[in-house]
Amino acid sequence: MARKSRKPDPNQINFFSSLDRTDDVQVPPEPTMQPINGNKIKLAISSAIKNSHFDREEICRQMSVLAGREVTVAMLNAYTSQSRTTHQVPSDLLAPMSIVLGSSILKVIANDAGCTIAERMEMQWARIGKFFLMQQQVRQEMEQEINALPLMRRVGQ
Repeated sequence: MARKSRKPDPNQINFFSSLDRTDDVQVPPEPTMQPINGNKIKLAISSAIKNSHFDREEICRQMSVLAGREVTVAMLNAYTSQSRTTHQVPSDLLAPMSIVLGSSILKVIANDAGCTIAERMEMQWARIGKFFLMQQQVRQEMEQEINALPLMRRVGQ
């Protein structure tokens, strides 16, 4: 006998309705054998600086504190200069730079690698979704175990 589905409580929020927004979820393309374009990273850094509320001196000050070493405006300018191809941002500055300027720089790098960046709130939603699915599976398994017991079978089974 098929199990009756209960009507949802009108006061309960539908978890899946919050996941309906797929307009901002992009699947990155497959990575290619091409090296990551350093100019894309420089453009991403420049764009992040332009969109920042801080001037370059403050960005460098904050990055220096986070990195534990001095980051100067001249260094930042070199990291954004298209003509200075030998000056790429060192990997140890990517995290401090992302904390100060946002994750857009890491998103460019990840996208070229065929990956994506999940930010804190997205990870929390993913964990909630995982727990929801685990809960559904446990309920189903528990019901199967209960129904397997001779004295616990529901009438009509």
